[in-house]
Amino acid sequence: MTGSYPALVLAAGTYRGGGGRGLYALERDATGAWHVGAAYPGAPDSSFSIYSPRHRLHYIVQEDAAGRIGVHRHDGDDWQEVATVPSGGSAPCHIALDPSETLLAVANYASGSVTLIRLDPANGLPHGEGQGHANHGSGPDPARQDAPHAHWAGFSPDGRWLYQTDLGTDAVLAFAIGTDGVLGKPQIAFVAPPGSGPRHLLLHPRLAQRAYLANELANTLTLLDRSDDGTF
Repeated sequence: MTGSYPALVLAAGTYRGGGGRGLYALERDATGAWHVGAAYPGAPDSSFSIYSPRHRLHYIVQEDAAGRIGVHRHDGDDWQEVATVPSGGSAPCHIALDPSETLLAVANYASGSVTLIRLDPANGLPHGEGQGHANHGSGPDPARQDAPHAHWAGFSPDGRWLYQTDLGTDAVLAFAIGTDGVLGKPQIAFVAPPGSGPRHLLLHPRLAQRAYLANELANTLTLLDRSDDGTF
């Protein structure tokens, strides 16, 4: 089969412990062939990133004990770090932008915490070090649930709620977000069966009340309906 292919660029993050040298750009040319660019060492241990179309910025986690978020700009073959901010915990593994792209949420796996960082509406750069919440508790699996492990953080489609999955405590937490961008007190939005290990929550983009929860330890998918109070 022959034909032309649209240009496509992907970014692949790597871990230093596995021999990775940073972030790699993968580009597909008109023939469909893929080409790997030179490593960008300015984004080590880059296990997750998100792109802001509004500001044309990449927010990239550095998943290590210290934990930080790098803000990068990509232009052609060049990457440039324009800002950095602490993740507010250890081993950040997931980040998300709210619908207005003025808030950035971070899930810190090792510390079991979530951080909400304000972004400058004019340029997308971080305002301070953010607000955080560290969860407490454990689950029945001593190897994987010895402590809280925040694995995902994300916003409701209307931007009113921030959700966090905790693989270590089998819970999904919900935080109301004020009009001033302040993180509210946590509430338990859903409790999965013991040992489920909830890892990732997907909120349906069109059906506002529908959500899907992937449970890593139980290898199950839970279908959820969201209430007006933020719980499932």
